[in-house]
Amino acid sequence: LVGLGPGLTPSADDALVGLLLMVRLFDSSSGGSAGWVGDLAQAVARVSSGRTTLLSGEFLAQACLGNGNERVTSFCEIVLTGTPGSVGAATQRLVEIGGTSGTDTTFGALLGAEMFIAARGGP
Repeated sequence: LVGLGPGLTPSADDALVGLLLMVRLFDSSSGGSAGWVGDLAQAVARVSSGRTTLLSGEFLAQACLGNGNERVTSFCEIVLTGTPGSVGAATQRLVEIGGTSGTDTTFGALLGAEMFIAARGGP
């Protein structure tokens, strides 16, 4: 997926950034015991070099470490701990980034939440 899609930060990269940040946050809040989260981050870091734009590569590298911009990290934290109203407001702020970057990142973050919950045996 790395490097696929249109834009200065390709769509798939934006989704991966959201996914990585969300699973990192979920893992951290649950004691950091999900080894697959680190494995996923290492795999993305390994394949991203030279397969995407410099800007997107840096965003991916930072997401692999659990770092992201304020809107993305805030969205992920609010999904984990917020109320439905606060999630709606954070979603609106995130989707306003770029032409499609915010929407792609939101999709990835929600997919990451779903993946983590499913991996933990949740609903």
